[in-house]
Amino acid sequence: MDDTLVDGPQAIRVTAFALGYVPAGATMEIDDNETATLLIEAPAFVTESDGWLPLRAKVRLSVPPDRDITVYLRSEDATEVIVPATVVITAGQTSAPFSLQVLDEREVDGTQEAVISASVPGWGAAARRIDVEDNEPVKLFIGVEEENGLNGKSPKRKGWSRS
Repeated sequence: MDDTLVDGPQAIRVTAFALGYVPAGATMEIDDNETATLLIEAPAFVTESDGWLPLRAKVRLSVPPDRDITVYLRSEDATEVIVPATVVITAGQTSAPFSLQVLDEREVDGTQEAVISASVPGWGAAARRIDVEDNEPVKLFIGVEEENGLNGKSPKRKGWSRS
């Protein structure tokens, strides 16, 4: 039934029965044909040492829904940034905040790209890139290896000549 409400996907239960037969039923999800556009707001740049960032990201809808809408969140690189599995945008509102957890994997790997996405079945998805700056110091060591002379002979030096 088309209701013209922006109310997201809904589960319905269908049951069939007839005399002389065992009743049967199934639950299915019906996508809403009225949709809203999703948008993610999140910091474009974070550092591994930032750790827990409470309510620093937000999911937005282009129109307020007529009932609570569950938005599914995902991080494409959970070794860099973790997001909650879902966030709920309540009826009549156009956004809901959520927290980010920036991880420190304790290896020198430079700035990494993490992409977080939000989706509602039947409505499509949105994505946001976050650059995660490495916080491990880059230590550069230059070592010179000397050849030791064998049997009392002086070591040979490559690239050197005496006159």
